[in-house]
Order: sequence, then structure tokens, then C-alpha cells
Amino acid sequence: WTGNPEMLAEYQEIMSFYSGSEASKSGTTISYPNNDVSVFIRKSGSEELLFLVNVRNNQVTYTLPSVIIANEWENALTGMQMGAGQSIILQAYEYLIFSKVL
Repeated sequence: WTGNPEMLAEYQEIMSFYSGSEASKSGTTISYPNNDVSVFIRKSGSEELLFLVNVRNNQVTYTLPSVIIANEWENALTGMQMGAGQSIILQAYEYLIFSKVL
């Protein structure tokens, strides 16, 4: 880990989020099949998370399903709001985790 402190910091941030999120650990899963982006929602109680993971080695534009567009989401790690568009651009291997705004 000492050779790549940025990777360590990223891993620690993700694990900290995971350990504090019931939906991440044991929520029910709703999948949205796509060949280029792994997309799923995890729900537990009032907590609802949206995961988008580009599984390709190139930029991908993903068209969001209407059920996702119909809600307001914020980045679970940064607090930034998801844009109001109907698609999202993910860089190669990029992942995003959003929390549904209640």
C-alpha cells in the first residue's frame, strides 16, 4: 500500500462508507442489465443506493432508466448532486455511488 497511497485512501473511503451503510451490506438488490455498465440499486429501510460501474476500458455513455431519473440522487462519497440529464458519462472503469435524496 505504501507504493500507491491514492489507492489506499480510495479503498479506505469505500470501506468506511460500506461499513456505515446498511443498504450496502444487506439491502435488497434491483439490477438494470447492461453490457458496459453494471447498474443496481440497493435498498434497506429508507436508505436507497444507486451503483454505476463502467466495466469497460473506454468511456461509456449510459442512458439512465426512467425510475432513476424520476428521483433525486447525490453522490454518496462527495455529496454532489447527480445532474438532471437522461444519461451519464463514465470514464474507463469509473464507478459512482449515489444516495437517494429523501
